[in-house]
Amino acid sequence: MASLRCKCVLVGGPRVGKTALAQVFQSGGGLFPSNYSMTSAVELPGVDALRTVVLEDGSGASSTPASPVAGQVPEHKVKTPLEKALELPSASVQFFLYDTPGQPYLRELAREYVDATCVLIFVYDVTSIDSFEWIREWAELLSADNALPAVGMVVANKADKSDLRAVDADLGLHFAKSLRYPFFELAAPDASAVDAAFKHLAEAYASHYQDFVSATRALAS
Repeated sequence: MASLRCKCVLVGGPRVGKTALAQVFQSGGGLFPSNYSMTSAVELPGVDALRTVVLEDGSGASSTPASPVAGQVPEHKVKTPLEKALELPSASVQFFLYDTPGQPYLRELAREYVDATCVLIFVYDVTSIDSFEWIREWAELLSADNALPAVGMVVANKADKSDLRAVDADLGLHFAKSLRYPFFELAAPDASAVDAAFKHLAEAYASHYQDFVSATRALAS
């Protein structure tokens, strides 16, 4: 049985529930953030580093600004990604979950960690049309750079808030089909739905790996 390591990057706007999805999946539903906390770091292996305000003249001072100021660019902290393994009949898939910031002024930071070799999860909030437009812009950016991963999924989060819905399910499904990604509507606190989505992703990743191995062997023969 193959043992696979999967770099999995979650992207989406602020407050869409990326961190909640990652934590619920990693903990099996045992951990769900009750309060919103802005992600100002990309989850990467390494040591913690202070965020710094870098001024136009190149000087800087340690701080944690609430929002960007003209001429200032906040750097990011470095954290360890969440990890979880899923055992499939054909492979063991070890996920390394990279939770990226959703604030527009940190988009370039998040973009650095998305490439064609990773697995990508687009997350939007069904109660926010802006969050849906955010991921469509991301997809266009990645496609233009030929950096859209072959394996990924689109997650419409907060599906339990049907009375506040602003994005029709058909719109999300059409977007996912345009990327050839599966589409899931769910609510992050529903651990079984979250697990099902990640299991599907693991199966797609394992299948993609097997296709790659088969193609490589065919070329070598």
